[in-house]
Amino acid sequence: MTIVPFPNNFEIYFQNAMDALMSGNFEEAVAFIDKALAIKMDDELFNIGVSLLQSQNQAENALYLITKYQESLYNATTVEEMDLLLITLLIDAGKFSEAEKQINQRWAMLKNKAEYAYLENVLAQYLERITEEKKRQTEIEIDEIVSKSQSISQEPYFKQVAFVKSLSILTNDDFETIIGPLLSDEAVHSLIKTELLNHLSERSSKTAFSVTKHGITDSVVPIFLDSPVHSTFYLEGLAVIEEVKGHNIIEKQNLEEVLLLHTLYFYPFEHRFFQDSTRWLQAITHPGEDSEYDFYINEVEKGLDLLT
Repeated sequence: MTIVPFPNNFEIYFQNAMDALMSGNFEEAVAFIDKALAIKMDDELFNIGVSLLQSQNQAENALYLITKYQESLYNATTVEEMDLLLITLLIDAGKFSEAEKQINQRWAMLKNKAEYAYLENVLAQYLERITEEKKRQTEIEIDEIVSKSQSISQEPYFKQVAFVKSLSILTNDDFETIIGPLLSDEAVHSLIKTELLNHLSERSSKTAFSVTKHGITDSVVPIFLDSPVHSTFYLEGLAVIEEVKGHNIIEKQNLEEVLLLHTLYFYPFEHRFFQDSTRWLQAITHPGEDSEYDFYINEVEKGLDLLT
């Protein structure tokens, strides 16, 4: 028995696309359009496919067709109908940086040419829309951050990390308002609080915050904090490790990593948990001999276990 495969025929795919379009089966129509274009590029059919996807609010899929069959549009400097459609789709898909790039590379060709004044105005309107869309998107993201901040302390560590990364869009005032309560919440992971304090220092915050870590609460002004790697405990710890273990490169490196973790974990109160760097090193290398330091070391280990 001879099996006759479905013809690799542009006309058949084209007709199937039109039939699907007429019956209102848009998803199937786009699938046939894609198959037809893969055989032979046809501008009219391509435009139908992209416009159809746009009408169905499928900007990402429309951009996929453009990238697949008309990628040269991304390097164009013309301002034709498809150029404007590309920019519109990029904005609809939230790809604002690429949309601005496409506008600017075309603007350079039109600038100061009287005959293109209308097109310059069109591109200016697109830039205005991008600004508005960015503002709207930022407002939505801020609302989400505010909502998440109410329960983030109950989330696992990796979600707390993702939350901290999302805060970069906030103004200094909003940033301080949202994270202030988190710094005094014992349920927020200790390393997350350290990260928040570092961000506040980078923003040169002069606001006093109540910070709580493992039973110690104190007022902290971030701009006046030394960074963890410049703290007295850390620097003294490095010196002690060098003096005692400097001859053993591998052990020295391992101890320096532990020192950094302990500093970050209790920062900015590390010196109040470990007042003596020599005693700290002794407790690390001879566990069981110093119950006080052993307790705090175990607290760090339990906290680090939550990271996995």
